[in-house]
Amino acid sequence: MNEIYEKLNDPVFSTQIYSKSSGNNRAKVAINKVFEKIYNGHSDISKVKLVFLQIASGRNEITLDEIGYINDKIQENLGFEANIVMDIIGNDSDDDIELQLLFTKLDIDLNKTDVDSFKIFNSPKTNINSLPLYFLEDEYSAKEMSEIISFLSDMYSEIGGDRLKIKGFSKVQIENVLEPIFY
Repeated sequence: MNEIYEKLNDPVFSTQIYSKSSGNNRAKVAINKVFEKIYNGHSDISKVKLVFLQIASGRNEITLDEIGYINDKIQENLGFEANIVMDIIGNDSDDDIELQLLFTKLDIDLNKTDVDSFKIFNSPKTNINSLPLYFLEDEYSAKEMSEIISFLSDMYSEIGGDRLKIKGFSKVQIENVLEPIFY
C-alpha cells in the first residue's frame, strides 16, 4: 500500500496543484487557477485516469453549487474520462476555500484498493535540496534571468514554500566541442 502512496507523490505519475480563493465566485476562481497552473506549467494531464480532490473551507462553508462547479470543470478539462475522489475538510479561514488536487495517470481500482486522500495530501513529500537552472547566454539577458528567478520564487511562495535562496552562480564556457568518435 505504501508503494501506491509513493507513486502518487511521484511527479512521473502524478501532478499536484494547490489553489486558494475567497469572495464572490471563489470556487470558479480557485478551479480556474488550478488549470492555469497546469497549462502554464506545461503539465500533461491528457492521460489522467483519477483525480484526488481535497476541498477545505472555513466558517463560510462550501456550497453544493460550488462543489458541482469544481467537479464539472475538472471533468470538462479531462474529457469526462476521469474518476474524482473528493474529500471536504474544515479549516480556520473565514471566506477562503482551498483546493488541493492530485491528477494521476495511475490506474488504481478503487473498489479493490482503499486509498486515503487525506494521507495523500499530508504525507511527506520528496525533499529537493537544489534545483539547478540553466540559461543560454545568447537567449536571455542578465535582467531577464533575474526576472525569471524572481517569478519562480514568487510561484514557490504562493504554494506555501519559503522564498527561494540563490546561493550563487557559475559560468562555464566550453572552448572545444568534441566530435563523436565512431568505431
